[in-house]
Amino acid sequence: MDEVDFLSKVYELETDRDIFDLYTKWAESYEQDMIKNGYRTPERCASDLANVATDRNLSILDMGCGTGYSGQALQKAGFTNIDGTDINPAMLEMARFRNIYNNVYLGTIEKPLPENISSYSVISAIGVIGSGAAPVELLKEILGAISPGTLFVFSLNEHTLKDPAFAGAIEESIDKGVCDLVSRSTGPHLEKLNTTSAVFVLKKI
Repeated sequence: MDEVDFLSKVYELETDRDIFDLYTKWAESYEQDMIKNGYRTPERCASDLANVATDRNLSILDMGCGTGYSGQALQKAGFTNIDGTDINPAMLEMARFRNIYNNVYLGTIEKPLPENISSYSVISAIGVIGSGAAPVELLKEILGAISPGTLFVFSLNEHTLKDPAFAGAIEESIDKGVCDLVSRSTGPHLEKLNTTSAVFVLKKI
């Protein structure tokens, strides 16, 4: 199965278990496949976070860190205090050996958030939430678990933005005073496939 097969199949899957199994099979070639297709979202998330978080030593939890490519983007943007967590042991094992994360945590489908999530100053979820990935409930769960003042940077690709549930969850959280919208930007996601993503930075109230 080549990268085109993986990228096309990921949006066809319906259950969390199916998505988990696909990423397990994809772990070895995931990063290379995404880079080949011009994956720009991680560096855009890191850049948008850097624009609002001047302290590069803030504690960051990289949710759904996968092989560590998202953490690498944060590191390149100057952030130095990064932990990672993922529910997929095959991907997390690859991240473990990169000189990026101080600590890595293995979660589960049922319990993806580590118990210490409220201790972090920044949560990132780069390419984690959306169609073919984690459901909108994860966005709500993160916002409910983090502490006031915490920044939450995440991306939603164009496939996901077609589903009103995701944008609706963000709008509802803002309207209810759960968080403030610090920034939103739209730009390239997979450049060679001409797809885009929106990058959000929220701040928990």
